[in-house]
Amino acid sequence: FVELPSAVGNLTNLEYLDLYGNQLSMVPASIGRLVRLKHLDLRNNSLSSDGLPTTVGELHDLENFYLANNALTVIPPDILEMKKLRELDVANNMLTSVAVEIGGLIGLPKPK
Repeated sequence: FVELPSAVGNLTNLEYLDLYGNQLSMVPASIGRLVRLKHLDLRNNSLSSDGLPTTVGELHDLENFYLANNALTVIPPDILEMKKLRELDVANNMLTSVAVEIGGLIGLPKPK
C-alpha cells in the first residue's frame, strides 16, 4: 500500500488536491494544515476508516470531499467540523452505520 508523504502539509496555500486512484492506504495527519483546501478527492484508493486522521476536521474551508470506492466502515465524525462542506461522496465503501449528526452539516443539501 501507498502512503502520502507528510510533507503534503507544507502546501498550505493549496486549494485543490486530487489523489484519485493512487492505492493510498493512509493520509498523514499533516493534511489538517491545508486550511485553504476547498476540494479533496480521495476516491478509488485503499483507505480504511483508520487511514483517515482526525485532523481532516481542521479543513474548515473544504467544500467538496470525495471518498467513494475505498474501504471505509464509518464516516469520520471529524467531518462534522466542516461547516462549508457542500458535497460529500462516500459511495461504494463498507459503511456499517452513518451518524445521525451528519444531517447537521450546514452546507450539505437536504435529501428530498
